[in-house]
Amino acid sequence: MWKEMPAGQFAARDCLLGEGFGESAIRSLLKSGDIVSPARGVYAQDERLTVAGIARSLRRMGSDLVVGGETALRQHGVLPAKPAELFLRICLSGRDRPPGWLRSWDRRVRFDYVATSRLLRFGCPKEGRPMREADRFAGEFGWMGVSFPISSVERALFEVLGEVQQRVGFEDARAMMRQVWQASSRPRFRRLLDESVKEKVNRLFLWAAEETDYLVAVDGEISLNIGTGRELV
Repeated sequence: MWKEMPAGQFAARDCLLGEGFGESAIRSLLKSGDIVSPARGVYAQDERLTVAGIARSLRRMGSDLVVGGETALRQHGVLPAKPAELFLRICLSGRDRPPGWLRSWDRRVRFDYVATSRLLRFGCPKEGRPMREADRFAGEFGWMGVSFPISSVERALFEVLGEVQQRVGFEDARAMMRQVWQASSRPRFRRLLDESVKEKVNRLFLWAAEETDYLVAVDGEISLNIGTGRELV
């Protein structure tokens, strides 16, 4: 397993036990130096974990977490970012919570979490909907030879709107929306509005749309302009 695991990625203790490794085998691998433990219950080939490798490892072990929010918008190139700054503040979104050890893994890197269960219907466990619903609004992104899951541009914007008044200001959110509109899918936005379970996010979306061509008035009704047609908000 260790020879197959790329550098920069990790496996959790529970995952190793599930793969048939016993406690004695793990201790033996640690003692021989074949693996290291960068955090309690976390094992890797060496200490040099990477953010992309962490995101890939979480998905490999069954987590639904993806790189989302403002981080995803910068990775997609919608928002400007210097290469050295891309992974200094990381937003992870999903139903699952990130492991606690990430908070102290690297003091230079800050991990934020957006709970999709509070934002979108497909993120609510009680809905009983399969994770593939969430995958409609996520994809794979390659960075330095590592592919990891990432929110779509549209989903990332909804995740940013969910952080307004907490980590994001009103004007910053509106400025981001102007940028996102140029690289987004109108029909996908319409589907996300249908999936949204947070009134605050819906209102912010409409508020930020007032000064763009997101909204049009048709016979007294406010509609979302999706380019190829008009659908009622």
